[in-house]
Amino acid sequence: MAFTVAAAYAGRWEALAGALTGMVAGAGIQLALALIRPGAVGLGDVTLCALVGCAVGGHSPTAFVLWWMCMAAIGAGWILAWQALRHMQMTGAHGKAPFAPVIVAAGVAAIAFLG
Repeated sequence: MAFTVAAAYAGRWEALAGALTGMVAGAGIQLALALIRPGAVGLGDVTLCALVGCAVGGHSPTAFVLWWMCMAAIGAGWILAWQALRHMQMTGAHGKAPFAPVIVAAGVAAIAFLG
């Protein structure tokens, strides 16, 4: 709602359209991944991708694509680190690696990279 008001006030309707597209595309891609491989991706990740997709999509389509590329790169490192922690039997590293930190960090990285 606040983004809609800000976009209307500034006359940046393309940013609003990008945010809505990013929200739908981010959630849609993640939902497709969740349906293809049940249990690998939770619905919390789908919801978070909608929110981050809205923010990143409002910046630019390039930022949206870069966000997904950053998720792949950061996610690979995150999973490797998680596996190392599990191997060392560190506290709190049981089960599957949470992907929410990767989704948020990739969104921040994409927007920061593009300035």
